[in-house]
Amino acid sequence: MKSLEVLTLGNNNLSDPIPSELGNLKNLTDLELFANLLSGSIPMTLGDLTELKILYLYSNQHSGPIPSELGNLKNLTDLDLSANQLSGSIPITTGELTELKILCLFSNQLSSPIPSELGNLKNLTDLGFSYIHELGNLKNLTDLLLSQNQFSGSIPINLGDLTELMILCLYSNRLSSPIPSELGKCNKFTDLRIARNRIGGSIPLEIGNVKGLLGLDLSSNHLIGQIQKEFRKLTSMIRILVQNNNISGNIPVEFVSLVKLESHDISDNRFNGSIPTCIGDFVHLFQLNLSNNKFGENIPMEIGRMTQLDVLDLSNNLLVGDIPPLLAN
Repeated sequence: MKSLEVLTLGNNNLSDPIPSELGNLKNLTDLELFANLLSGSIPMTLGDLTELKILYLYSNQHSGPIPSELGNLKNLTDLDLSANQLSGSIPITTGELTELKILCLFSNQLSSPIPSELGNLKNLTDLGFSYIHELGNLKNLTDLLLSQNQFSGSIPINLGDLTELMILCLYSNRLSSPIPSELGKCNKFTDLRIARNRIGGSIPLEIGNVKGLLGLDLSSNHLIGQIQKEFRKLTSMIRILVQNNNISGNIPVEFVSLVKLESHDISDNRFNGSIPTCIGDFVHLFQLNLSNNKFGENIPMEIGRMTQLDVLDLSNNLLVGDIPPLLAN
């Protein structure tokens, strides 16, 4: 089978280590062994597959270090070793894979700082990783997925240099300090998720400059301050989730410009004042959760115009008066 070019055995129940003899298949361009029960170390002989463009070994039980020999795979465009038990440091030879567009190493046990040589990977568009600093050179990145790791410290301000970035996922880490205002320079953002961290400070005004933002999830942090009027510029927004923080103040009436909102959760904060009547203009909302705040006065009758609602939670506030009859329509 020396002429074999494509070998895909993914999503089975194959076990035991990968045989080193696979390194003899010199014509392979596509090797996919993902989602099995493969164990042991990744054989260094895979570095002999110099025609390889795609290597998917994710979702197995591989252990040990990443072989430095993989740096020989100069034609590689896709490398996914995520969701294994790999340890040690990332080999500096990874920086020689200059054709790489996708590099996924998250959900492993890798240690030590990210090698600066990864700054050579100018073609990267998707990076799923277990490190967060020293990424400012990767100017072509569009997706940066760093969620569900154990990052601590601050969000690096040089992420603001990744001006092609569309998706940034940092949720479920241990990040602290405020959100850097430099993220407002990433004006191609469509999805920003920093939920379930220890982020403090207020939401930077500069986020209001990201006019194409569709989803913003900052829930379960330690955010304070108020929702700023600058957010009225986020007219493409579909989802705002800032629940379980310490945000206070009123809902700005300028939010009336966010007419595309489908999900809005600001529960478990310190919002006060009345619920603005303009909330009835959110006719596309299917989820509205204002619970566990300090909203007072009446429930505005305009809320009855939100005919797409599946979930409306106003519990644990200071609301008074009658239930608007339009809610029954």
